[in-house]
Amino acid sequence: FFQMAVEKCEESLNTNPNHKLTLRNCAQLLTFLGGALQGKSGDWNSPTMKRANSYYVRALRADPHDAHSTFQYARFLAFCRRSELAEDYFLKTLELDPHFERCLQEYGAFLRQLGKTDAAERIAALVGTH
Repeated sequence: FFQMAVEKCEESLNTNPNHKLTLRNCAQLLTFLGGALQGKSGDWNSPTMKRANSYYVRALRADPHDAHSTFQYARFLAFCRRSELAEDYFLKTLELDPHFERCLQEYGAFLRQLGKTDAAERIAALVGTH
């Protein structure tokens, strides 16, 4: 099913190659195919994850001020264990939209996983205050 959905997304990009939602959707579908459905971490070097990364980068180029695409890219980078880049993109998301509640929650959880408990607690204090 997901493979067919990716094919349909890619077909639609033939008519509008810079449509940020289609690019982001293709990237998310590829992420599912790359292991997210099985609860695995993404292999950054796999062809599937490279394609997903390419679509995310194109979506961000199409609209660099889109907090949702930026957030999805941060999640993708965390999934692929690219922690430094992921943190940069979580922070960029919050620069674009400081009230993005879901990003605050996931960024806090991400920091906790990295063992940055003090920073995670500061982020947790912001959740629900906006």
